[in-house]
Amino acid sequence: MRFLLVCFCMYPLIIFSQDYVFYKVGPGEKPDYALPVTARYSYPDFTPGVVFFKNGVASRANLNYSHLFGQLQFIKTADTLYVSNVEDVKYAVVGNDTFYFQKYWLRQFACSGKIRLAEYKVLDFANKEKLGPYGGKSLGAIEAVQGIDNVSSIDKNYTVREELIFVERSSYFFSDRFGHFIVANKKNLVDLFGKSNPGLQKYLTDTKPNYNRREDMVALLNHLRVE
Repeated sequence: MRFLLVCFCMYPLIIFSQDYVFYKVGPGEKPDYALPVTARYSYPDFTPGVVFFKNGVASRANLNYSHLFGQLQFIKTADTLYVSNVEDVKYAVVGNDTFYFQKYWLRQFACSGKIRLAEYKVLDFANKEKLGPYGGKSLGAIEAVQGIDNVSSIDKNYTVREELIFVERSSYFFSDRFGHFIVANKKNLVDLFGKSNPGLQKYLTDTKPNYNRREDMVALLNHLRVE
């Protein structure tokens, strides 16, 4: 595999801009190979984990979360697969991390009492107008797996016809005491926690947190804890 050569010989171009990291993938390259593993996955290797279903069934597998596909993946018979019947999943444990699926795979990384703080992390297109090089398909247009015991390979045959730029993007979610997650923004947080935290609206107005920055969201969780 020939990587894009810019100053470095082994990695695609990585650009740091404020809170964002951008990656360039050049013509003739496949994103699932050209992008560094640390950008594509949450863990350097597939890690022992368990997927717990709402019907009480638990399936063990070596799991990893793909930032490129936005999917929790697993390895079976040398194939990389993912679970599509996510509406039946209660939660998944990978190493020391817990993932919940509520429209997106959310990785919990902090909690305070019954309030959970989770991250949805993806590699997104920074230049979405260039979806055309995939022949009308997005990177998410891959064959689904109906359950963890069914086998279907992820299509890795996409080849870029012109330069694409990917950006690491994180969104943050807070849960209520029933475990339902809402995306972090001022309106949602005031609606959810305002009654039990009378000073919340003033805190959000005064501090003006960046709802896409982890440090700001952890500080907000700490504020909710002390109120």
